[in-house]
Amino acid sequence: MIPLTSKVLVVKSIAKKTKAALFKDVEVGDRLQFEIKLRSVGRGRGLYATYVTARNLTKGVADSSKSQTEISNILQLFELEEENEPASILPPTSRD
Repeated sequence: MIPLTSKVLVVKSIAKKTKAALFKDVEVGDRLQFEIKLRSVGRGRGLYATYVTARNLTKGVADSSKSQTEISNILQLFELEEENEPASILPPTSRD
């Protein structure tokens, strides 16, 4: 099994509150991180959901696992930005 972990994301705004366990107390400025474990999720001809583990690093809230579809629906309520997002690099100016 291979874990795929997101960069740390900072909550910039909240469009609407949610009752989802991990996200109900999220506030602007909280740091979140997500992880998917790369492994077989189906057996035979069955199709199974991929689960995402979410963590609130700011509040130290325990992990919460939701299906990829559930987490996508919840995350639509938040504006997230990568922590320490690099500034845009401008081309060097010529000094003629």
